[in-house]
Amino acid sequence: MLMFVNQERYTAMRIHVKVVSPTNFHFDNLLSSEISGAVATIAELEKKLTGYLEKAVVIELDSRVWLSGISGQRLLLQPDSELAMMRLLQGKSNWANVYFIPHALPPTPQGIYEDEQLVFIGRAMLTPISSSTVKSKS
Repeated sequence: MLMFVNQERYTAMRIHVKVVSPTNFHFDNLLSSEISGAVATIAELEKKLTGYLEKAVVIELDSRVWLSGISGQRLLLQPDSELAMMRLLQGKSNWANVYFIPHALPPTPQGIYEDEQLVFIGRAMLTPISSSTVKSKS
């Protein structure tokens, strides 16, 4: 779980994801368009068509899910802008593009995921549902 550091305080965050577009979407083994997970890392998403790198959040799901015969336990959430990314990390709801990360797909050594290797799910509302803050022992 990713820890955000702020003056000797560490925050762990969970995010609820509700896919709203396409409207008929659901994870194969859950029959639901909603899922939650813990923020695992901040990554970059490389858009192959344009060559742009964009900030994204990777969440680790509580259990493995299936999508079109592919299993995985992580989602990549790409908010609409840098401001939306900062707002999400501050605990505010935001819209984002959601990508499914197949189980066997690691990022590059630089922490970059390529959009062509991910499974694009659609648009979702991201809602931080919990965060806990603890004081550093140092």
